[in-house]
Amino acid sequence: MNVRNLIAHGFMKEVGRERAALGLRALALLALITSADSVDRDEASVHAALANPHGAPSRSWRQRAVNAVRAAWIELGR
Repeated sequence: MNVRNLIAHGFMKEVGRERAALGLRALALLALITSADSVDRDEASVHAALANPHGAPSRSWRQRAVNAVRAAWIELGR
């Protein structure tokens, strides 16, 4: 019935009880058929992306400290 598309584009202003029930059933089916492996894989990729959002290589504590002192020195000179 493509209810999601109609709602997303604003063509369906009111949703009846039947269509709401169909939408909830579809959501429940999608939640049930998702395998644990894919959930674990997606969770791991999200955690990795959040840990390093720019993809830059990690720096040691020494590099971070030197960069912080350098940035503070530059700001002090302004």
